Amino acid sequence: MDFAKLKEATLVEANLVQVLEQALETLSKRDDIDFPKYIESDIQPVMADGEQLQRVFLNLANNA
Repeated sequence: MDFAKLKEATLVEANLVQVLEQALETLSKRDDIDFPKYIESDIQPVMADGEQLQRVFLNLANNA
């Protein structure tokens, strides 16, 4: 990740389930892998930048 190019976060109410599912879908398409999903559906929204949060999930998966 290039920290010099990070934009300032725009905090909005983000749905973690939706952000994580989008990240898993991106990985699934890119790597042609079907990920089993065990995600609680009643997770409360958080104040976050959804785009940056998705990037965090993708980086965690890529580095796992």
